[in-house]
Amino acid sequence: METVLEEIFENLCQFVPTRKDIHQQLRDDLFTPDGITWETQVKLVNWIEKFQAPIHDIKTSEWKRSFPQGDVKQFLKDYYEHLEIVYKEVQEAKRKIRAGENIFNPVTGKLPNKMKTGR
Repeated sequence: METVLEEIFENLCQFVPTRKDIHQQLRDDLFTPDGITWETQVKLVNWIEKFQAPIHDIKTSEWKRSFPQGDVKQFLKDYYEHLEIVYKEVQEAKRKIRAGENIFNPVTGKLPNKMKTGR
């Protein structure tokens, strides 16, 4: 399980590749002498919430309601899968921004022709 936690740590660091201070915070939070505990699960969920889109808050809220997860292996597997989804979404959004695309309209990628100002 420690190997999986190390992979999760490395993947979380990819969200902020140049922020060594955050990498250290992650390491301090996740790698404790007690190994993977209930608190580790909570900390993992708290970290992914910082990087994910609000649409995924349903998933993380569900995890929080069901803590502590008795089957830590299953939790880590589910978390890893969720982490991959969130990472791919973030990378796609970054790609679109670099290409000058509108990331806020998932259907057309363009601004509407008729926009109201709200006045």
